[in-house]
Amino acid sequence: YFIDPYYNSREAAKYLDNKNLYDLLYSDVKRPYTQIRKINGWVLNNDYCSLCDDIDFSIVKGKLISKIPNGPGGGKGISLWNLPDEIDDFKKYFSEHNDIIVEEYIEQHPLLSALHKESVNTIRLVTFSHNNEISVLSMIIRMGVGNNYVDNAHFGGIFCGIDNNGKLKKYAYNNRGDKFECHPTSKITFEGYVIPNINECIMTVKTIAMRLSNTNKLL
Repeated sequence: YFIDPYYNSREAAKYLDNKNLYDLLYSDVKRPYTQIRKINGWVLNNDYCSLCDDIDFSIVKGKLISKIPNGPGGGKGISLWNLPDEIDDFKKYFSEHNDIIVEEYIEQHPLLSALHKESVNTIRLVTFSHNNEISVLSMIIRMGVGNNYVDNAHFGGIFCGIDNNGKLKKYAYNNRGDKFECHPTSKITFEGYVIPNINECIMTVKTIAMRLSNTNKLL
């Protein structure tokens, strides 16, 4: 109620966290390839070039993730597709939304996949911009559980802290506060498990945080 609105502009966040703008805002950061998108009803490709109304859906294929780009969060509005097998359902879904982004499915690093292979397990860092310095306040990894393909806590996911050396802490937690020494599905013990490339992650988020620090200092 106090800290977040003091350091961050919610109005700016509406645009900075619109996933349909990520390819513009973070063009130098590795991102999943966008096969097709809709912005306010306009159908665009990965390069934001307009596609005609009579869309050739044969160009959209493979294992894909669709998202509502500025949706409710918490894993809601995310769907997994296998095209062309589900093309009829996909066409209907695509026509029903004014804003949507459809990306290739990420094959994650083997060490992250080992924790829970059904979901893409995301590393989350909190940064703070102050006196021309970007500090990393915390690092966690979020993991799916069971057959869930999203890692969000609202869908049963769990999260575990990462220390400064990229190693997991002893316990992971769910959104009820229950703690786990090992993953409920993969049975991997958390304490000491190494998250790969953590220094590269830190460098990436610090670079992004500098760009956004004019309006949002706590990210």
